[in-house]
Amino acid sequence: MRLSTGELEVLATNLLDEQLYPTSEFADLYQKRWGIETYYGLIKGRLDLENFTGRSPQAVRQDVYATIFLSNLESVLIRPVQEQCETKSKSLKNPQQVNHAVSFHAIKSHLIALILSKEPLPQTIAKLQQLFLGNPVSSRPGEKFPA
Repeated sequence: MRLSTGELEVLATNLLDEQLYPTSEFADLYQKRWGIETYYGLIKGRLDLENFTGRSPQAVRQDVYATIFLSNLESVLIRPVQEQCETKSKSLKNPQQVNHAVSFHAIKSHLIALILSKEPLPQTIAKLQQLFLGNPVSSRPGEKFPA
């Protein structure tokens, strides 16, 4: 199938029945999966999931669960900050958003403080959210990235 750039895109599948699975529908399906695929990439790359703390099935499961927990925690903690970024940048050509590299690193670095600190939880969360606000990135809606 040809992309808008004229490049030929090749997708592999074992769904070979053209009547049941028309080739023309794969591009749309691929676009719908893109968010999931990039999430897997984020987990493997940014969260360093491939470096397990042990070799046993239990250690691998534990690392996967901890990574998913950290990812979900990041989603919850950045929401109010993301809303602030969107409000602050309404007049900008490219709206700003939370820099996920910064937010993941901050949460990983402060997770023990979040769990065990004697400081009230809202104060610890506020400190983290200030870190998130300090380093936003510009989003470019509609920007296409090469495959």
